[in-house]
Amino acid sequence: MKRPSCFVAGALLLLAWLLSSGTEAAVIVLANRTDKSVLFAVISSDNEPQGYQIAAGDVLPLPVRRQTTIRFNTDTKVVDRTLPVYSIGSFVRNGQLDLVEQHFSGAGDAALEPPSASSPGAKPLDFVAVFPVMILVDDDEPAVRRLWESRLRRRVEAASDIFERHCRMRFEVVAVDTWESTDGVTDFALTLREFERQVHLKQPARLAIGFTSQYKKPEKRRVHLGGTRGPLYPYLLVREWSQHISEPERLEVLVHELGHVFGASHSAESVSVMRPLVGDRQSRARSFRIGFDSLNTLSMYVLCEQLRLHGVKRLDQFSPASLALLSSIYQELGQRMSGDTSAARYLMLIERASQRQTRASPFSLTFATQSVVRAVTRAARENHARPAETASPSGSATRLDGDALAEYYIRTAGQEVRKLPERIAAKAFLLGLAVALDNSEKMDETSILHTVYRRYETPRQRQQRLAVLGKPTAHQRHDLLQHFVTSAALCVMVGNTGAESLSTLKEISDSQTGSGFSFADLAADLAGITFATRLQKSELAFDDIARSFEIRHFLLPPGTIPEGISHGDFTKTYGNVSDPRFRQQRESLCRQLLALPGYANQEQR
Repeated sequence: MKRPSCFVAGALLLLAWLLSSGTEAAVIVLANRTDKSVLFAVISSDNEPQGYQIAAGDVLPLPVRRQTTIRFNTDTKVVDRTLPVYSIGSFVRNGQLDLVEQHFSGAGDAALEPPSASSPGAKPLDFVAVFPVMILVDDDEPAVRRLWESRLRRRVEAASDIFERHCRMRFEVVAVDTWESTDGVTDFALTLREFERQVHLKQPARLAIGFTSQYKKPEKRRVHLGGTRGPLYPYLLVREWSQHISEPERLEVLVHELGHVFGASHSAESVSVMRPLVGDRQSRARSFRIGFDSLNTLSMYVLCEQLRLHGVKRLDQFSPASLALLSSIYQELGQRMSGDTSAARYLMLIERASQRQTRASPFSLTFATQSVVRAVTRAARENHARPAETASPSGSATRLDGDALAEYYIRTAGQEVRKLPERIAAKAFLLGLAVALDNSEKMDETSILHTVYRRYETPRQRQQRLAVLGKPTAHQRHDLLQHFVTSAALCVMVGNTGAESLSTLKEISDSQTGSGFSFADLAADLAGITFATRLQKSELAFDDIARSFEIRHFLLPPGTIPEGISHGDFTKTYGNVSDPRFRQQRESLCRQLLALPGYANQEQR
């Protein structure tokens, strides 16, 4: 077997770099859902294997810079499993030990610089930030200041230990004070509002934590043990019952409410500190360890990462990709907690922050690409709902298929990107089409494109899209359409030269493994590269694409183009990719391609 040329190998190295970089710091969250401790090793490209142990039921965030390999023993063999950044890996036992992965859209570049904050510079992966807070008690606190201040400082310190473990954040008490609460108020929401009105943050404190002793007796109905208004809100109030709640329970209430401030939503997991009812006496057991579930650990880490590394103070200062990732996590939390409004409220806040951000700055490429995928998915859903041609009433629109369906999707994507800033429209269009038109039932998780595609679509969204996508084709062949849109997307990721090198390398590999070298496939690749090049140079207009895109104007029909060439026959007839005979065949395809109406018309302008 011949080795690929240095030219091709260089393109592969470039693509590998692309997929492994692009973030200054990130995280992978591991969860142990078995009843025993699990030993594993972390293997990264720049470090020796490092051993870890995760206790039964525990959650462990691992700060990383790129996708990371986890090595563990299934009981019968040693397995290496590579996890992308901002994913969750759960150890489970189904007969033997396994690691189940969960990915989220927007995860590929969630640590990008936020639009309105300057980076303070590179920091260690395990950098722990300090968040300044002030603590207060109301006039119903029975103890003298020396006692209550000491008690509450210890509690905040204990909460810091938990948050440092989950999201690399500690709290520092920088001010201590009191406020007067109205005894006649019996509604906790009103007490919180009163606390917000009376208390003014003392710099440099960014959060006021109030402890009210006004509510002394337990009530039979469900009550609020604490409250705040959402992520990064500067006020938090908790009940300080002196007789009816133990210190571990007080700590758990405080951690629960601090979790809300730092991006945690209610969880369906019964041992998570974010379960809706924390006053259930679980924390009184000596064996109980206060901690967050894996989803909330990831959401808090993403939020705190923006605070720690970029110094942001508001949600609308977050990187757009971070907001997209948080939105994806909250959607998952909301689906697991039907009837609970916590995740829905957070999604609303994220959406508002995104809208404010959009008004102030252009879309991110991630958001824009996701909008293209969503637009094609909507078009697919509408087409799927149409009647088949044989069952259609006279005059009604029928379900599209084949080339007509592909053209419908491409025109839809063209319409969508006309709403986007010009600087990212072409890239979002090309990336979005590659994701939206991929219809493999199960993408190979080892493929280079899998890592890229999951930035823009969650596995659940992918399943929903595939259920309605239909069978779009180019010249009645699905594979030619895939070559066209994939090569176009590769132009965005690795440039034109890299895209063509990868396309040619794939055909050479096919000639050695049975399906044979296909110049028809290569012609579709060249069409995708030419299409992408013209778009990115603004030599093709999205108005034209949205109105009148046709497959036959942009892709050569396979017709008499040679296909199925074995490696031996390819070597005999064309030599290699540097051989003049191969170059002559390629140039012939390019000439035919540029003579197609979609490109020839542009040449004449």
